[in-house]
Formats: sequence, C-alpha cells, structure tokens
Amino acid sequence: MSEQIRTTIVLPEDLLNQVKLYALSNKTNVSHLIRNCLEEKISGRRVKKTKSILSLAGRLNLKGKEPPKRSRIYQQHAKKKISS
Repeated sequence: MSEQIRTTIVLPEDLLNQVKLYALSNKTNVSHLIRNCLEEKISGRRVKKTKSILSLAGRLNLKGKEPPKRSRIYQQHAKKKISS
C-alpha cells in the first residue's frame, strides 16, 4: 500500500452531512468512503508514471518523426531566453 497523504476538500454543507450519514449507515468513515468512490471513478484509467515528458511522445501523433532530443529542446529554450 502506498503512503497516505492528508488533503483538504471543500464540500457544500448539505453534501457533507449526506456523506457523513451515508458513511455512518454503512459502518465506515468519510475518508474511506471518499477514497473508495475516487478509486471506483478512476479505475481502468490509471496511466503508468512516466520518467519524463518526452516519454509521452510515443502517445502523440508525430507523423513518423522521432521525438526531439532533450538537448535540442534545451538549446532552443536557451536561445529564446538569450534573444529576449
């Protein structure tokens, strides 16, 4: 199981009251209920973590071209900064 991180969400008061009642009637707590609902919502949509933005290039339509090399992107960025 991965590390759990505390976060804050903002809900309308009436919705929060409904969530608390639902959790109580199902013998669980609000955190567990929200976690389960979110897991159900995103199941099957998880994307593998990528090490770099360039690794996403395979998912883009590059029309047969190779993705740009990191060094080239950096050089272009540096040239723009210098010319500004």
